[in-house]
Amino acid sequence: MAQGNQSTYAHPVVGSSDPLPMEDSSSPFYLHNGDHPRLILVSHHLSGSNYNNWSRVMMMGLTTKNKVGFIDGQGALDINAYYTQFKIIWEELKNFQPLPICHCGGMQAWSDYQ
Repeated sequence: MAQGNQSTYAHPVVGSSDPLPMEDSSSPFYLHNGDHPRLILVSHHLSGSNYNNWSRVMMMGLTTKNKVGFIDGQGALDINAYYTQFKIIWEELKNFQPLPICHCGGMQAWSDYQ
């Protein structure tokens, strides 16, 4: 059994019925022995004029391999949770950006807004 905050995947329990993510074929982390970096999912090269067809075929290929979750969206976040995370990150970024130095008084409105 895992103790504390250790993952059950790091030390599987002997006789456990839960497969590791790499061994579970329904997991997006599963790699088939035929999967490799040079695997061609789509034979059409992307160009500006064929985006719709290429996108449809690419989604079919990724769906077949159960890999759409890696490229499609925010996982289980709804719009409210996504916006909240986005706003937090945006505020952190704003803290790292220095304000420009202005001697004409034009930055007064910005300083008041902050």
